[in-house]
Amino acid sequence: ESTTQYEGEELQFSFSATDPEGDDIEYEWDFGDGSAKVSGEGDSSSTTHVYIQDGNYSVTLSLKDEHRGYAPETIINFTVSNLPPDVMNITSTGDFIEGSEVSFSADSSDPGAEDSLTYSWNFGDGGDNITAINPSHTYGDDGTFTVTLVVCDDSEDCDTTSSDFNISNIPPTIMEGNPGLQLIPPPETGFER
Repeated sequence: ESTTQYEGEELQFSFSATDPEGDDIEYEWDFGDGSAKVSGEGDSSSTTHVYIQDGNYSVTLSLKDEHRGYAPETIINFTVSNLPPDVMNITSTGDFIEGSEVSFSADSSDPGAEDSLTYSWNFGDGGDNITAINPSHTYGDDGTFTVTLVVCDDSEDCDTTSSDFNISNIPPTIMEGNPGLQLIPPPETGFER
């Protein structure tokens, strides 16, 4: 029987068995992913397992009685599918004024514990995308900008989040000293005032 499951999900496995002579039954679960085997004694068992990476797996159940009578191994084949990463809301710190640096971050996770993640930030002002995890950006002008973050895992499954940020205008300032504010007499026109 073939079924599809997803990485990071808890899967349940169970069996029940009888021995014609009423002997005690020893069992062993092998989950096919290199994790520790689960063994015990009894005529039934239920156990759970989490696969931390997508792929094809075979679960093997071995049974034997106290006289070393072995039952044929039971094998379950199935596929554990990839899930995309999950990216949370974008947060930022800094002065939200033109010409000042703003730092951005967002929490992300992936159910595939062995997946590596890539980041691509777009700051909504026409500049190049940045691939840092927690970048900083300086806006050259005021306005409302949509910041978009795309996080992808190594299977190229992606999640995207966006947030709008308002960058304020800096009013012009009068420079002190030369060539700041100066009183310039009117030009001579030949008329008297």
